[in-house]
Amino acid sequence: MTGQPALLVDDGTLAISDLHLGFERALEARGVHVPEQTQLLLDRVKAIGEGNSARRLVILGDVKHDIRGASLYTSMSVASFFRGLEDAFDELYVIPGNHDGGLAPLLPAKVRLAGPGGMALQTTEGRVGFFHGHAHPAASVGRSKVLVTGHHHLILSRQGTRQGIWVRLTFGEAPAVQTLIVMPAFNPLLSGMPASEFTPKKWEPVVERFLKGSYEAEAFLLDGSKLGNLEELADRLLIESD
Repeated sequence: MTGQPALLVDDGTLAISDLHLGFERALEARGVHVPEQTQLLLDRVKAIGEGNSARRLVILGDVKHDIRGASLYTSMSVASFFRGLEDAFDELYVIPGNHDGGLAPLLPAKVRLAGPGGMALQTTEGRVGFFHGHAHPAASVGRSKVLVTGHHHLILSRQGTRQGIWVRLTFGEAPAVQTLIVMPAFNPLLSGMPASEFTPKKWEPVVERFLKGSYEAEAFLLDGSKLGNLEELADRLLIESD
């Protein structure tokens, strides 16, 4: 979706990843103070959904930042966030990420919680498989023509500025060519680490399993501008797989 770290499927399905609700408390512990982010993130996703007539929302994991359980602050943030979504979307799906231990009790009854292997949805563009990226996708997800993952928080850093980027990997042999889309984090506060020798095959085995043969990896800015081949950009990228 142009200008936003969100993916819109033609049938009105909106996907986002890596909210990390409560992350501002982790920053505060490091001496960095930022305003409370939950309402800002909620307003943003609701505006994107309304502006694109999306009635189904899929969150690809790392809803919260606390890895095990949730502090009172995080619990309140999660409750507030989903309470604000209930009237904005007809269907709400969550795929748990590696930060989502103990998330289930915090979710309202309307939310459908998938397993860590993700979920596949039939759309007007064919079957699309969604998974977080820390665990191997379920078989039905892995067979999808288009796969969508988060987790990696890819960031382009240049001239003192930084922004999340998209990656599109095309792999497989015709007629069974598949596309893997790596989403930027929806929370813009998340940081990265240098990746001067970064290539897709150095990702975790979860992604590497799709890249046994030839593949093409391209990177794009949030506005849709093509940056080029991912390997050629390695010394200018940051990556966080947290």
